[in-house]
Amino acid sequence: VKARRDILSFDQVKKLDIILVDTSIRSTIPSLVQNTKCVMSTVGPFALYGHNLVEFCAKYGTHYADITGETTWVQEMISKWQHVAKETGAKLVSCCGLDCIPWDLSVLELKKLCQEQNDELISVTCLDEFQGDMSGGTVATMVYQISQRSKPNAMPQWSGQDPLLQRSDGSCSSFKVKMNTPIIPSSTKTPQAIHPRFANSWMSTFPMAKINSSIVTRSQALDPSNEASSLAYFECEVHPDFKSAWTRQLSLVGLVLAILNPISRFILSTFVLPSPGQGAGPAKRKDNFLSVSAYGLGTKGTRVESVMYFPRDAGYVDTARMLSESAICLAMDGNNLPNVGGGFFTPAVAMGDVLLERIVSTGTYFASRIVQDDS
Repeated sequence: VKARRDILSFDQVKKLDIILVDTSIRSTIPSLVQNTKCVMSTVGPFALYGHNLVEFCAKYGTHYADITGETTWVQEMISKWQHVAKETGAKLVSCCGLDCIPWDLSVLELKKLCQEQNDELISVTCLDEFQGDMSGGTVATMVYQISQRSKPNAMPQWSGQDPLLQRSDGSCSSFKVKMNTPIIPSSTKTPQAIHPRFANSWMSTFPMAKINSSIVTRSQALDPSNEASSLAYFECEVHPDFKSAWTRQLSLVGLVLAILNPISRFILSTFVLPSPGQGAGPAKRKDNFLSVSAYGLGTKGTRVESVMYFPRDAGYVDTARMLSESAICLAMDGNNLPNVGGGFFTPAVAMGDVLLERIVSTGTYFASRIVQDDS
């Protein structure tokens, strides 16, 4: 760590203290959280390695950001530590990377455009164009989650309400997000096709659609200004033709089935898939990108749309950038953030436009507009 710090050309970075902590040893964690405004975590699977750090950040009032996409783990952390974080003032924000900032912020901006027209957002369609590679950490998380789901009583349990619907005051939101994604690849010459640019494209399941919809659900549950009672959320990956759509879908299904089988899971994990800390190199990442085209509809017919574009690898380079900007927001921009007080928040609820401005100023393209107001 010291060697990497010393090769950087910024004098201020070279002066930063280094605090060595093993988060599996609980007694070492206070030295970190007591001397830090915000901790950002890239450990994974978080369900195996993330508990202690969240607990101590909540207890010591230290802000926290991570890149998990493990929504069941997030639910468990909310159920255990929401009341503590609220008392200490710690803002704990998960999913601050490719899971799930692009979609969470896109829905936020569409909602704001509708509200400018005295309308309420009731439907969102996200069409994703993606080229990227899975990291070893992502693979390990997938393997762990899928293997755990096959075991009885292995997944976290909580009593009562879904923690994702828990408001800051402890009550349970009745807001519902009705999520939909194509199970079988299909042409976008369907009622779900809403933009001419995608008229001849094909849709397939986007692997993170369920995760994204869960975080959007929590964002809506935490928003006291909601007048609508539900949101229809459709998300898919868009492909130029039949072949590429089916190739992606069958590859995804094949990977899941292989992980479900203990024998093939062992072979894949040992000999084929990257290990945690491994992944695509710079040469392979240079052509990767992500584009999220989002289309919204209001109760009065207001049509809104946005596009968010990451010209670099969204799973590696831009996830690191999104997480870093999120941590800086929490550590440095407290007076400008939309929410006062502690608790578990989503990126959109905790940081909103402040985070959007940061990621746009450092390399993301974003634009939004009102297409039509039928009111």
